[in-house]
Amino acid sequence: MTASFGACELAPTSVPEGSPNDLAIRQASKQASTVAVAALLLAALGAAPASAADIQVGYRVDAKLLKKNTPAGTPLSFQLFTDSTCATSAGAPQVANAEAVTLIEQPRLIKVKGGPTRPSVAGIRWTLTGITPQPAFYAQVTGTGIAPVGGACQLQTASVGGTLPPPLPACPPDSVKSGNLCVDTYEASVWDIPPAQTAVIQKVKDGTVTLADLSGAGATQKGAATGTFSCTGTEYGPTFPNDGNYTAPLYVASIPGVKPSTCISAYQAKAACEIAGKRLMSNAEWVAAATGTPDTDSDNGTTDCNAFDFAPGPVNAGSRSACLSTAGAYDMIGNVWEWSEGAFGTAWFRGGAWSDGSVASVLSAFQFGPSFQNDNIGFRCAR
Repeated sequence: MTASFGACELAPTSVPEGSPNDLAIRQASKQASTVAVAALLLAALGAAPASAADIQVGYRVDAKLLKKNTPAGTPLSFQLFTDSTCATSAGAPQVANAEAVTLIEQPRLIKVKGGPTRPSVAGIRWTLTGITPQPAFYAQVTGTGIAPVGGACQLQTASVGGTLPPPLPACPPDSVKSGNLCVDTYEASVWDIPPAQTAVIQKVKDGTVTLADLSGAGATQKGAATGTFSCTGTEYGPTFPNDGNYTAPLYVASIPGVKPSTCISAYQAKAACEIAGKRLMSNAEWVAAATGTPDTDSDNGTTDCNAFDFAPGPVNAGSRSACLSTAGAYDMIGNVWEWSEGAFGTAWFRGGAWSDGSVASVLSAFQFGPSFQNDNIGFRCAR
């Protein structure tokens, strides 16, 4: 699989070649980012792609018929639609047995003198997974003993007449909400996980993996930042090459307690994100997620963003407690630069690294070809 950024790679032309820590590069980066800030902030306000979410369905049925005709083991089919006639599907039906769903008997409807007999009503609640958020949802539930009350196609939003507002889409535990995007809380670390450790691999994809899980599975981190500004080009092995055309997967985790992985090209970073069911952010998305990170232009060595530390170099992800964006993402200023995607397949790294001093900021950015690698450039994924 090849991670593509377009046919043409950009090489550094306006500044001397060498480490991105070079003063000329840092000055050029700050000037370029200042010119681009307005466009980036405007673009950041645009609509980001919606990510899949868990949506709770509420459905009203006749309680008497449900109790009589729907024993344990009865499969119930839940499906969401985007129109009031339940003709336009929002996803494939999802099935759960009756004993697994939440059943709530609601207060009995009052029968007025001379009026019709009202049914007893039960509320069925079940959470559907992997649903793309929409302005409105309508649900249908079918199965033995299911007799809808109030129509078979029942509104699920908080609009007038809705049966149950679905919760706001939640982000996996390894990420935070930035607009409609789930952004990794921590700078990425890349791991080689034994193929037999399928449960841990699934935890990586679900966003629930921990450092203890990875250590217990015999996983090894690749490319942990060293603070040397140099790379060998072999940090990720021959099966995960610089062009992203991997033949064996590596897995990216968003966890605290480890140094971020660096010496990784934008191609490799893009591929690693995609293997985990994520992606690199665009420039505008990155800026939006980083907004609010305290830019103190100083470093107390314990809580401030790590941008003035030549001696210790990079620190463990999340270890600087005050280096937190409004969205809740750590280390988006300093520690290591982070790859993002620009227009027309270009690749940028943003935010500054541990030794960039006052140049490190939310708006600091530099453009290199997507195959470029350096020990002070890492990345962060989103979904």
